[in-house]
Amino acid sequence: MQSGNNLRLRLNSDEYEIRRSLEQIKAHATRHNADHVMLGTIEIVLAEVLNNIAEHAYASQPRGGPIDITCTATPVAFRFAVLDEGTPLPRGVLQARSMPRQYPPEGPLPEGGFGWDLIRMLSVRLSFTRKHGRNCLSFAVPILKGAMCPKDGR
Repeated sequence: MQSGNNLRLRLNSDEYEIRRSLEQIKAHATRHNADHVMLGTIEIVLAEVLNNIAEHAYASQPRGGPIDITCTATPVAFRFAVLDEGTPLPRGVLQARSMPRQYPPEGPLPEGGFGWDLIRMLSVRLSFTRKHGRNCLSFAVPILKGAMCPKDGR
């Protein structure tokens, strides 16, 4: 449901509904003048959040569970509130951790474990609460006009 600057969605935690919801949120952001860089950032952060809910919060439920998303467009950011009824977020997952500086050249990159780092790097005001058996993750993706480096890297 869309009303002015707000978009509210309710979906099930399966990959098809997650994909469809990401497209709806990107369309909402486009209507509120998000450029392609902003759309990509929103998609990365929200896809990581939603996939974590599907894979971890609802891991014990074969049919998944409901997710409620509110996206609010403001002049300086897109604010999100994401609620689910899955298992609680593990303690400490929102705290920053140091990323490895390099990986062995002979082996493949490790699979998984980078999602929360991406979420922390690309969003602000990240917070989590658990009330009445529901997880509520809130965050904002700031609008940073002109913050990207030129293609040549200078």
